[in-house]
Amino acid sequence: MADFEDYEEIDAEYGSEHRAAYPSLRRIMELYGWYILLFTLLAVFIYKKYVAPLIHSLAAEKELEERKKYDMDIRAHNEERIRAARARIQAQYEVDAAREVERQRRREEEALERAMREHGIGGNVASHRKNRGSESSKEDFDGKSFVTNKINSIPVVIFSKSWCAFSRKAKQALSIFRLPSEFYEIIELDEIENGDSIQDALLCISGVRTVPRVFIGGQCIGGADETVEALRSGRLNSLLLEAGVIK
Repeated sequence: MADFEDYEEIDAEYGSEHRAAYPSLRRIMELYGWYILLFTLLAVFIYKKYVAPLIHSLAAEKELEERKKYDMDIRAHNEERIRAARARIQAQYEVDAAREVERQRRREEEALERAMREHGIGGNVASHRKNRGSESSKEDFDGKSFVTNKINSIPVVIFSKSWCAFSRKAKQALSIFRLPSEFYEIIELDEIENGDSIQDALLCISGVRTVPRVFIGGQCIGGADETVEALRSGRLNSLLLEAGVIK
């Protein structure tokens, strides 16, 4: 029995020593609670004051860089499309110019042959009759009806001049959409007989006589600058959608 009591005393002493070596959580909080609280508050303050803004700033810079890269990619893609469209227009312009030169040469040769066949004075008489007929056709031509019929029957019409840089600018803006020929017509006023009468009609209809004049869905949207600005803003795409030219 005595031996058993001795064991209990030894266990009690060992337990008290063990508890002394490992203090309880309550004891730790009593001794260091304020320090822990202050350290936690300080860490939260430093995070909110310095770390969090730095993280947000880095994230914003990264997002800005990605956005700039995306914008540059889009701009490069659009510039490539514009360059390709300009190249197509220039090539078509050169082909049309060569054809027009050839047609003019043939007309001159035919006129010379007719004059030679009619032996001089006869050629002059024939030429005079031809000029009178041409003047008569100009008097009979109604420029306003011509313009009205064109813009009401064709969704997209450009009144242009083949040598005009501003006209090329407007045509380049529209060429990006690759409009079908049945929905799109370019009228070169310097290549047709009644160009001046048509320009007078444009003044009555749109308030401006100069070219280019761009009509979409029967409405004049302006000249070269207005067309390019409409392309940049997305308004040109909307107008073509409303006119049923693109999908």
